[in-house]
Amino acid sequence: MATYSQSYFNKGSDCVKDFCCETCDEKTIEEGADFFCETCLKLYCGKCIDLHGQLFTKHATYGRDDMRKWPANKEVENFLQRCEIHTDENLILFCKNHSQLSCALCDVHSHRKCPDVELITEAHKITRQTCNNCQLKSNLF
Repeated sequence: MATYSQSYFNKGSDCVKDFCCETCDEKTIEEGADFFCETCLKLYCGKCIDLHGQLFTKHATYGRDDMRKWPANKEVENFLQRCEIHTDENLILFCKNHSQLSCALCDVHSHRKCPDVELITEAHKITRQTCNNCQLKSNLF
């Protein structure tokens, strides 16, 4: 799966990458990705997507106009999972009392006395079930 990719943003004379072609990257060629294959779960530049399309005609590919179907940039994903205070720690807990995500260290220091702290995965499941129940009720009425 992609670790990073490339699109260009002008920053003076420098370019900043967001997604790189994974096939080119394996050959140590730095080329921007303009396509994502949902079947292969890989990012491709224009040249590589043409070759890919010749070999795999039934694969679902998406260009930059459909970026919502692309995977998150790995660097951004890692950043979003990290604690702002303890930057080496991942966010794993949710404190209902403070409506706050926290790492294990923050939990010990700031949420030790909070009665409603749970794993993010559990909080997500409960929220999803609640939303599904609300949707079902609204469909009935």
